[in-house]
Amino acid sequence: MSVIPKFKRIQPAVITVGAGTPTGDISDLQHFADGNQYRLQEQAGTPALRLTIDFVNVRSILAVYVLGNYVGSTTHCENIEIWNYTTSAWDIIDSFSTRICLGAHTAWVFDDSDYINGSNEAIVRLDHPQSGNTSHDLYIDYIALLY
Repeated sequence: MSVIPKFKRIQPAVITVGAGTPTGDISDLQHFADGNQYRLQEQAGTPALRLTIDFVNVRSILAVYVLGNYVGSTTHCENIEIWNYTTSAWDIIDSFSTRICLGAHTAWVFDDSDYINGSNEAIVRLDHPQSGNTSHDLYIDYIALLY
């Protein structure tokens, strides 16, 4: 089993599905290794799946931590993106592809000054940039901002 690095964590406040078919709810993302997973099935076309996660009361960000896996083609990947309030665009900070088992992904943020707005909010997105296949799935056990 993966172990979360020993940092303070901010849990998701709101999730929004932009593409894909979800199974589960936000509570499935908020508890580390509890046996509950949020599943997002790809849809045909592009984007194949897209999950946006809003965080509140954010004062700093060292990393985005994702415990999950993508079950699909080895040529496909999931991008971990964070909203840049300065450029008004998504910045890709990491990617992961098919894993046989649950994997931990720590996407480090070296300068968080563009990623926290004046209301202390940050937005992370998991995005599948390739065309989708309905037999492919993203499973997320836990996601958090580390600070």
